[in-house]
Amino acid sequence: MDFARLAEQNPWWREPGAVERDFHVRAFASSPVRWEPREAGAFSFDADTIYTLRGPRQVGKTTLLKLLIPGSSARAGARNASATSPAI
Repeated sequence: MDFARLAEQNPWWREPGAVERDFHVRAFASSPVRWEPREAGAFSFDADTIYTLRGPRQVGKTTLLKLLIPGSSARAGARNASATSPAI
């Protein structure tokens, strides 16, 4: 696996705010139709779990995942910070 290419395709790994510049995320935010995917609440990132997200083409699967990135990045950062903080 080419991790450099994987990191290039996921710029929010280096800069969490980069997801806000994504074409699909911007289109979702500027859409006149307000839609909140109910599946967004179905994911729990606190456990070691593997999810599969399936569905027809062009229904928003990737956009849903990109919308979840800011919250999951913040939680991962908090976990990593607490894991590396010295014990008191």
